[in-house]
Amino acid sequence: MLSQSELNSALNYAVRKGSIDIVRTLQQCGARLTYLTFQDAIERGNVALFATFMDYGWNIDSTEFEYPAVANTVSHPDLLRWLLEKGANPNTRSTRALGSCGPKITPLSCAALEPETLGLEILLEYGASMDNEALFHAIDRHMSGTIAHLKILLDHGADINHWTRRWGAPLHFAVRCNTEDKLKYLLDRGADPTIRDLVGRTPAEVALADGKHNLYEILRRLPDAKGICGVVT
Repeated sequence: MLSQSELNSALNYAVRKGSIDIVRTLQQCGARLTYLTFQDAIERGNVALFATFMDYGWNIDSTEFEYPAVANTVSHPDLLRWLLEKGANPNTRSTRALGSCGPKITPLSCAALEPETLGLEILLEYGASMDNEALFHAIDRHMSGTIAHLKILLDHGADINHWTRRWGAPLHFAVRCNTEDKLKYLLDRGADPTIRDLVGRTPAEVALADGKHNLYEILRRLPDAKGICGVVT
C-alpha cells in the first residue's frame, strides 16, 4: 500500500504527464494536491485536470497555496475563463506565506504584472472589483505591465490619484520606478502633480531628490509648476 507521500508524488507525475484517468484513480485512492502539483497543473493549462480536482473536493477559491487559481492563471486565458465560468471569485486575495510580510494582492493586481492585457480584460469582464493598487503593479519597471494596462484600469474606474502610505500616489511611484512614458501618460490622463507623499513631497520633489532630472524637467514644465517642484529655475 502506498504512503500518503508516495500517492502525492504519483499524482504530481500524472499531472505533469496530463494523464487524466490516472489522476482520477489516484485521487480516488486519497492522493492530495501539493503546491508543486498545483503549479504544474496551472503550467499545463489543462481544464480537464481542474475539472477532476473539483470532482474530488477541490475548492475553486482555495488560497491553500497562497494565491487562488484565478490569480495564478492570468497568463492562461482559456483556463482563467473556465474557472470564472465555474464560479471562481475574481476578487479573492492571496494569503501571506508563513513568515512573509508582503501584501495580500488581488487577481487584478497579478494580471497587471503580465506582459499581455488579456488576463486583466477577462477578470474585468467577469466582474472583478477595481483594485486601485493594480495601477502600481502596472507602473513597476521590474515587471511587465504596460501603458495598455494603465489605460484599461483607468478606463474601468481606477483612481489615478490613489494614495498609499507605502508608495504615495501613482505619479510618485512612476518617478521612483523611473518610467518616463508612464509618468507622461498619467499626467495626460489628469494625475494631480500637487499630491504629496507620506513625508510631504510632490512627485517633482521626489524626482529632484532622487536625481531623476529627466522626470523633474517634465514636471517642472507643467503649467503652474511653482510650488510643486522644490527649486524651480
